[in-house]
Amino acid sequence: MKRLSILASTLLIVGSSYLLGWSDLLPVKKVSIDEKNESIVKELTAKLAEEPNPILIGEPIARVDRREVALRLRELIWVDGVDVKRNFISGEVKVSVAPRSALAQLDFKWSTNPSDASFLSSDLEIFYVPRSEVTKAAKSGDVDWLSLPTLQLGADEMALKQDVKTLVAAIEESGGMVKSIVAPSREELRTSARINERDLDISWGSVNELSLKFEVMNRLLELKANEQECDANRFNFANFANRFKQLKLNSKFFFSNRLLNLSCRCLLEVHYPPTFARTLRGNPKSKVEN
Repeated sequence: MKRLSILASTLLIVGSSYLLGWSDLLPVKKVSIDEKNESIVKELTAKLAEEPNPILIGEPIARVDRREVALRLRELIWVDGVDVKRNFISGEVKVSVAPRSALAQLDFKWSTNPSDASFLSSDLEIFYVPRSEVTKAAKSGDVDWLSLPTLQLGADEMALKQDVKTLVAAIEESGGMVKSIVAPSREELRTSARINERDLDISWGSVNELSLKFEVMNRLLELKANEQECDANRFNFANFANRFKQLKLNSKFFFSNRLLNLSCRCLLEVHYPPTFARTLRGNPKSKVEN
């Protein structure tokens, strides 16, 4: 009796395997992409249609290799995760992808493999993509990560990466475009960016008091002397918050000859004596003491 039970179980398994894997009773009837964006649906569909096709209508649904489908779609550099679901009753294979977007391209020290390019994603993870694929994607118009700002990152620390993201977002929200970021630490953030149609090199210090820093920078850029005489544009906001936190920026400022000369070179130094702050707040005609 026990032998008959084992034999019956074996036959059932073999029969089920044949039914699922080789017979035409449970074929693939439909392949769907779980995505609302039509352009993405077309791109994923075209990728799956490349030979050899990992999903064929009419083939047994059990033979659809989910790993093969995932590997195919992850050839697209913007695809992070792939989920493949097979419905044996309806015959539908549903594919969904988790996209990733890059915030910046990291310098060479982050790539142990010379053939790989390293990027910081929008969710602040560092990931690696073959350089050939990055170039191919840029040429095809898929995603152009070659135009992303370059980033010199001091350490793979979440707080530092979050500060970089905050700074980039603030510059872009002001209408600027970031070209490069240097971030050795949270207190030493520097960018090269195009803001108000000017190429600026800015030492931000930290991301504290960003709105105040932007306002002072814009005030200096508006100076007529700046418009006429500046060739290089450099701003240094190191320790800025501690020195200028109490300034009343909505009032009219008078810049002494010393500060005006500095602003004409577009170099905003923040290590002025306390008299400077009093000058801006109270007496517009007083001179800045050395």
